[in-house]
Amino acid sequence: MKKLVLTVLVLMMVGLSFAKLNVYAQMRMGWWYEMQDEEMTGGESRLVMQNNLYSNSRFGAKFAMDKVSGQFEMGMKSPLNLRVLYGKYDLGFGRLVLGKTYTGFSDFADQAVTCNWSFDDLLVGYGMLYDSTKNQIGLDLNNGFYIKMMEGAKMDPWSEGTAGIDNIIPKFNFGYKLKKDGLYLHPTFGFAMSNYNKDFSLYDDSVTAYAFALSGKKAFGKSYIKFQINYGQNVRDYGLLGYQIPLASNDGTDIMLY
Repeated sequence: MKKLVLTVLVLMMVGLSFAKLNVYAQMRMGWWYEMQDEEMTGGESRLVMQNNLYSNSRFGAKFAMDKVSGQFEMGMKSPLNLRVLYGKYDLGFGRLVLGKTYTGFSDFADQAVTCNWSFDDLLVGYGMLYDSTKNQIGLDLNNGFYIKMMEGAKMDPWSEGTAGIDNIIPKFNFGYKLKKDGLYLHPTFGFAMSNYNKDFSLYDDSVTAYAFALSGKKAFGKSYIKFQINYGQNVRDYGLLGYQIPLASNDGTDIMLY
């Protein structure tokens, strides 16, 4: 799948020297003083200055030419990392999406926040579902519906290692985006499944993960309200981010679901 996506992206980008190109960059930093008490330091209290370059600092470009458009984006914190690389082709009734970009679980996740010097996304997983960018093949229809297929998730609640786990089907995400009269509603659903192969494993269990979220935004003049309601099973195994979300595990006899 990765080779297919890369090949199609290269073909789509031929001749882009004549395309409309917009380059952008964002440098996101945290700079503040931290008062550490005796419990935190293990000794005397102290005052410490924090100055951090966050991992969501970025440099990128967007292009468009006829029916082809796309985006490239690098994360600028060392080591450099590829955040986004995708192309879109306008089919008339919708757009074919190929590459690494955001999924349906990405509403309202563009804020830069911190609760601790070492991380810049600690609020992810508290009240919202978010899984960053993924390699995918997708179709965005003009009527608001979309479907995305991604690399499958190998879930290992028995902590045996992924060599004995099979992915037969890709990970799916589909949903619908409604925008009308200052109202935005977005239900989205994701599903993943993997199986222990008994020929290469001590187990033969199938493990599933799913997630559902309903995001919304309502404008009131220059003000607005955002919200998200979500539910899921094994959502971290699915690929969603969150520092307090556990992976699927076992109690010695049965698989424990989260």
